Amino acid sequence: MSLGAGKLRERVTFEKRSDDTRDALGSQTSAWVEHATVWAQRIPGKGDEVPVTGQLAVQVDETFVVRHRTDLLETMRLVWRGAAHEIVALSPDVKREFITVQCTKGIRDGR
Repeated sequence: MSLGAGKLRERVTFEKRSDDTRDALGSQTSAWVEHATVWAQRIPGKGDEVPVTGQLAVQVDETFVVRHRTDLLETMRLVWRGAAHEIVALSPDVKREFITVQCTKGIRDGR
């Protein structure tokens, strides 16, 4: 994949779940915490209406391309322009220069 740095013009943040968070009462709770913020290329996808609990909800599939990293997991979520996206797949290219991040937004909003 040939992708110049000029194509990486969107800032995205990868977040991971932290079970070390305490609420106001001191109880352990799970929260999303920032893992890494990187430059990405956004490739717009398609949107669909899907039935969820008897109603129609909008689901948008999007793809982002980031420079290769070894610390990304599919259990994380990607946040772009304040919207959380569930990571569906991480696909590194053959040369391990970039990772294609396939995401969905709208139904589970990054879990």
